[in-house]
Formats: sequence, C-alpha cells, structure tokens
Amino acid sequence: MKRFAPPYRVAVFTGSRAEFGLLQYVMQALRDDPAFELQVVAGGMHLSPVFGDTVREIEASGFEVRERVEMLVPSDTPLAKAQSVARGTHNLADALNRLAPDITLCMGDRFELLSLAGVATTMNLALAHVSGGEITEGAVDDNIRHAMTKVSHLHCVANDCFAARILQMGEEPWRVLVSGEPGLDAIYRVDFLTREALEADLRTPLGRNTALVTFHPTTRELDDLDSQIEEFVSALGATDLRFIMTAPNADAGGLRILAALQAFTAAHPDRATFVPSLGHRRYLSLLKIVGLVIGNSSSGLVEAPSFNVPVVNIGTRQAGRPQAANVFQTGYSRSSIADGIARARAYAGPPPVNPFGDGHASARIHEFLRRVLETKTRDEVLRKKFVTR
Repeated sequence: MKRFAPPYRVAVFTGSRAEFGLLQYVMQALRDDPAFELQVVAGGMHLSPVFGDTVREIEASGFEVRERVEMLVPSDTPLAKAQSVARGTHNLADALNRLAPDITLCMGDRFELLSLAGVATTMNLALAHVSGGEITEGAVDDNIRHAMTKVSHLHCVANDCFAARILQMGEEPWRVLVSGEPGLDAIYRVDFLTREALEADLRTPLGRNTALVTFHPTTRELDDLDSQIEEFVSALGATDLRFIMTAPNADAGGLRILAALQAFTAAHPDRATFVPSLGHRRYLSLLKIVGLVIGNSSSGLVEAPSFNVPVVNIGTRQAGRPQAANVFQTGYSRSSIADGIARARAYAGPPPVNPFGDGHASARIHEFLRRVLETKTRDEVLRKKFVTR
C-alpha cells in the first residue's frame, strides 16, 4: 500500500478573508515545519476588487500564493452563485491537478467549498475539513457544512458536541479531532494594534460608544432581505452610536447589503466608517476597544466571547450555534434590534467561557495532520467506512 512521503504536500484552500484569518496560524505551523510543503490556494472573494482584493492580505502575511482560482460570477443572485460553483470547479480542478497535494485543508461552510468537494471527490483527493459538526439553521451554509463532512476524510472540530455530530454521521473516530476553533489562536498571539494606531488608520475616533457592524445575507430568507436591511439600518440610525462597518460576504444578496451600508455611511459621515475588509489583526484589535458588536457574523459568537464584548446577534443566520453569556439575540424588527442594543450596552457580566476552544487549535491540527500522514497509508485515508451507531 502506498504511503505518504515527506515533505507532505498540504494544499490550504481559502475563499474569503474570514477563512484566511482563521486558518492563518495553521498555515504558519505547516509552512515552518520542514516535514510539510504548504500550497496556498486562494479563490472566491480573495480575487474580487468588490471585496477588497484580499489575496494581498495573504501575501502581506508572508505566504506564497501558489494558485489563484477565479470563481465568482459578478452578480449576487442564487443563479450567479451556482454559476460561480461551476466556474470554480473547472479552475480548481486545474489548480489541484498541478499541485498534486497529499491532502487539502479547508474550513467552514461557504458555497465555494462545493467546488472543492466536487473536485476532490472526482479526482480522489484527500480532504481535511475544519469546523464541521456545527449548526446554522438560517443559512444554506448548514447543508454545505454537513456535505463537506461526508466528502472529507479528516475532521477538526471545536468541541465535543460537534465531534459527536460528526460521529453520528458515520465517521470513524480516528478521523475526528477536537481541536478547538483555530481562529481563537490569534487572540493569544497577535500583536494588537493600539487605539491610537487604529484611529489614525481608520480616520475616526474609537471607544465604548463605537459598534463593530457586520451583516450578511441569511440565505434561507432572501425574499425578506430588503425588509431586513431596512429595519437594520433604521435601528442603527436611531442610536447615538458610532459605527465601523465591514462588507458582507459574497453570498446571494450580499451586494444589496453592501449598497445599503455604503449609503448609510454616506448619510452619516460623522459617525459611520465603511471598510471593505479589516483583516484579522485590525478586526481583533477592534474587539478590544469597541463597546459592542452588531450583526449576524459567526465572529460575534466565536471570537467575541474571548474579549467579553457584548454582541447583538440579529435573526436566524447563526441559529443552532452555542451562545455565550455576552450574546444578546434579537429578531429583525427595528424595535427588537433596539432592545438588543439596549441590553448589550447594559451588559457588565464576567468573562464567559468560550464554547469554541482555548486558543491552541493550530498546534493540534498541525500535529494531527502529521500523525495521520506518518502512520496511515493513502488507501486507509481515502477509503472511508460508515460506522453505524
């Protein structure tokens, strides 16, 4: 039986600014280990000027981007997302054929992963998936995440509950690692920017009266998106808060949110600043300074508890994910959002236990990959068994 041989070729696929920031320290560990050859594959939002050309952030962090994979069709309709998956499948197949990785590491639940799933399955390539076993009932991401579990060969998850769900799907125990979320590692390792540096960079004063805002489409509720946006921006406008606003993701409906946030910023230049992509370092540094987080991003549930910053989590996009004590759930109406903001601003609780890990996931994932590649044959990794429980 054919064994893997060092240096082990590990392709890391990232399709958005969020994935890269969360996987950065895993990538660093692989790059710095002579037993591995890191192959960075950037696609999706990273190559789009609309979303900040964030491939440059990868390179600025010291990583060589081995392959750039064009994926996005320039529209935010569901049809365009399906066409983006098709385009990405074609181009990603060429990229992985050139790289010939021993295993490809990916993370999360974005639609770009459907391209990777199709390519890896039909080309018989090994996949390692990070952040499986979670639930987000409001988004089609939920389907994508569970599909990635079934086509992947190794699984690195945040906690025991998520691991149990993956085992429930028939996976063999040796394939599952409870690593914690790698995005938390940066909290203990990043060189945080000072308030003064951030204020100079963003050209706005920052403080406890500042809210960090990220609002993505809830992809199971696109028919209601326009009314959700209207209620959201009305609720923000009725407060005395200052806002740092970041761009939504490239899901269907994202361009409508983007236009609304840009219009809000133009209408409130004295208290709203729009930044297409903050990058992981600036984002985490802001979490130390701002008074609250508003929106429906997973970062409000995953990273924010480690800073004990109150979070107003709007709607159903994150429904099913565990929420720490600093998270205040609201509906979509402006009155519900206003109530959530009031509760969040009154929050003075002790630091909560973060249900997503302890900040040491990257080292665990690195060692897990090394152990599997050292001890398992290629056939053992690729030939999955279904364990009935």
